[in-house]
Amino acid sequence: MTRGTAWTVVRVLLTVAIFAYLLREIDVATAARALRGFSAPLILLLLLLIAADRLLMLTRWVMLMRMTTQMPLRDLAHIFFVSSFLGSFLPAGVGGDAARAISVVRQTQQPSAAVASVVVDRLVGLLAVALSGLVGVLLIHVLSNDAVWRLTLAASLILVVGTLAALYADTVVR
Repeated sequence: MTRGTAWTVVRVLLTVAIFAYLLREIDVATAARALRGFSAPLILLLLLLIAADRLLMLTRWVMLMRMTTQMPLRDLAHIFFVSSFLGSFLPAGVGGDAARAISVVRQTQQPSAAVASVVVDRLVGLLAVALSGLVGVLLIHVLSNDAVWRLTLAASLILVVGTLAALYADTVVR
């Protein structure tokens, strides 16, 4: 048995063990009733939105990686999706970022490029959230207390400006 085959067998056995444990610990009949209570079209819509989100995030990261490496898209997608999965279980999402950077370093031997791609990817994601929050704060002005609105607006602006400053720090320093 090759090393790759052995590793696949270990992963399959681990997956089966986890599912067996989960099935033993939950009331399957109650879970099935709860699942039947969900709207199938809404679940399908949710799955499509999740897929679109993951593909958009993959595209963003691949664009960043293309600046430093020509790794095949298949390899980049594999690294991205595995690290995203790991990030669901490792502390604060940082574990997924670390797994992504380590995987890229193993394939490219470019640690600075790997870390930079992950950091810039995080900053771009933070900027997107900050801008979305800023738009939301501007739109809800009529629904909120004026002092709270001003504080939230100031915090959102600081986050947007800070993220932009971090993204363009090298240009500003030059």
